[in-house]
Amino acid sequence: MSLRHAILGIVSARPMTGYELIRTFANSVAYTWAAGQAQIYPELHKMEHEGFLTAQAASRGASEKRVYSITAAGGEELRRWVEATTRYPAERDVARLRATYLELAPATSRTFFEQHLAHYTALLEKLELRRLSVEQRSGPLLQARLATRPAAEHAAIIAFKAHGVAGQIERTKAEIAWAQAGIELVDRLAAG
Repeated sequence: MSLRHAILGIVSARPMTGYELIRTFANSVAYTWAAGQAQIYPELHKMEHEGFLTAQAASRGASEKRVYSITAAGGEELRRWVEATTRYPAERDVARLRATYLELAPATSRTFFEQHLAHYTALLEKLELRRLSVEQRSGPLLQARLATRPAAEHAAIIAFKAHGVAGQIERTKAEIAWAQAGIELVDRLAAG
C-alpha cells in the first residue's frame, strides 16, 4: 500500500492538516505516486484508526482543522516498508499497448506520439524544477525534514531525494526519446 507510506513519509517531516498534506503531496510525492483528495482523506482516517497517525483539533481562523502527526507505530511501519523487498507490479503500460495497434488507426498515430511527447516534455520541466529544489534545499517539506534531523544525516537525505528525482528524469527522457522515434517512424511509413 504505497499511498499509506507516501502519507507517512510526508507527515514524518512535520505535523500537518489534511489540506496541507494534499498540497504537499501534489508538490512532492505525486511525481512518483499519484493520488487525489478522494483517496487521501479516507486513508488519513483509516491510518488514524489503525494507530499510525494521531489527529489533534486546531483552530484555523473561524474553522477547526485536524492536524495529523505520525505515531511511533507509524514511524515503525514506514521504516518496515522502506526496508522490505520491493515487489514489482505486473506491467500495465497503456501507451505501449496502444502503440502496438496503431496500424488500426494510422491517421491518428502521429497525434498519439505528439501528445506523448508534449506530456513528457512538460513533466520533464517540472522534474527539473524539483531537482533544483532538492539541490538548493528550498522545498518546505525538505526544509522541515532537515530541521528535525541531525546535521550528520542531511547529506544522505539530500542525496537520496536527488537520486529519486534523477531516476524520474531519466525515465521521462526515455519517454521523450520513444515518442520522438515514434514520430520518425510515422513519417517514414507515410513516405512509403
